[in-house]
Amino acid sequence: MLEYQAKYAQELAISQRIASAEEVEIEEYYEGEGEGSLGLKAKEGKVALGASGSGRKVTKRVYRFTGFNDKTLEAISEEFNTTQSSNVE
Repeated sequence: MLEYQAKYAQELAISQRIASAEEVEIEEYYEGEGEGSLGLKAKEGKVALGASGSGRKVTKRVYRFTGFNDKTLEAISEEFNTTQSSNVE
């Protein structure tokens, strides 16, 4: 469960950064494939056990964020001005 929460928090942080960035470059490749089998065969006093598996994985995830968009800069500026005003008083 903690791994799920961590992944959720990571995706949320990425989406928030995407929303605030001036420029975003995303390059993402995913392919996950796995297969496995386990078998047991009993015949005339003989027992055979077998297992097999295969997998293929391609993962590349690159995010590049540049700057902040105008809306985010305005919010930062307002927060800075509010903080400066309260420090003067």
